[in-house]
Amino acid sequence: MSLEPIAAAARAAGPEDDGLPAIRLDTDADAGGLVAWFGADAARGAARVVIRGEEAGVVERTALYGLVANRTLGWGDSIGATLPGHPAWEPIKLHCRVPGCPPVWALGYDAAAPPECTIHPGELLRPAQ
Repeated sequence: MSLEPIAAAARAAGPEDDGLPAIRLDTDADAGGLVAWFGADAARGAARVVIRGEEAGVVERTALYGLVANRTLGWGDSIGATLPGHPAWEPIKLHCRVPGCPPVWALGYDAAAPPECTIHPGELLRPAQ
């Protein structure tokens, strides 16, 4: 699955979404990690998504699951398949230094090039210490 269908399924964020966690998706391979993030906790109903560094809106669990339900594979779609067992996606909770800014979940983190907060430009996101 690519990130474009996820972006298309996202709705505009409103004031009621201010406290939602954000999930950062940088590559098409991260799409499966978003499904895994929702699957890790049944109470997670929605999240803000940041796709390739741009705020894409809010994705509801039901909308995301609708994208992957009964999905058929085409030629070459299994090339990126992983082996059975523990998933390769380990979400990392990142924080902005601005008080009250909601956390951002990322599926990868490079300490030498940390991502910027999309809410507070110029502020770098770092793992909790």
